[in-house]
Amino acid sequence: HPMRDFVSLYDLEPIATENRVAEGTFMMMMPGFFFVGNVVMLIMAGVWPWIFNNFLAKVIYVWRAMPWPVLKVLRVVLPWAPDDLGHYPHWRAERALEPMEIQIGDYANLIVIPSVCMTSLFAMSPYTSRIFKWMLVWAAVYYFFLRYLHLRFCKKCY
Repeated sequence: HPMRDFVSLYDLEPIATENRVAEGTFMMMMPGFFFVGNVVMLIMAGVWPWIFNNFLAKVIYVWRAMPWPVLKVLRVVLPWAPDDLGHYPHWRAERALEPMEIQIGDYANLIVIPSVCMTSLFAMSPYTSRIFKWMLVWAAVYYFFLRYLHLRFCKKCY
């Protein structure tokens, strides 16, 4: 019977399979699932919009580096751009470079990571304890990451 053979403790092949599954889960989680998403979020929600909007504002209103029809198309992409290409008021430029609004929460991250870690409990492997050690580190880092995100990175919204 295949299922009985898979969970048998008399053969090393099922134990090796469990170990490979647990190792694959650990290698997927560390550092990818645990930390890379937070770093990418800081780049894509903070650094990149500032660079891109600043560059677009300079191309359209400072350098006027392209023909007028192309500048009119680029103006649509720039947030808070005025209707004309002659002048970009300071208050609109400030609004275009504002940080993102504060988030209510990242519930997908808070549900998926512990759930994937819990699935490793079904395998008898030394990787199970390593996953939970790194999940503890992730929880501490994520706590301070959210404090930074809410207190220094996001703007207030009403």
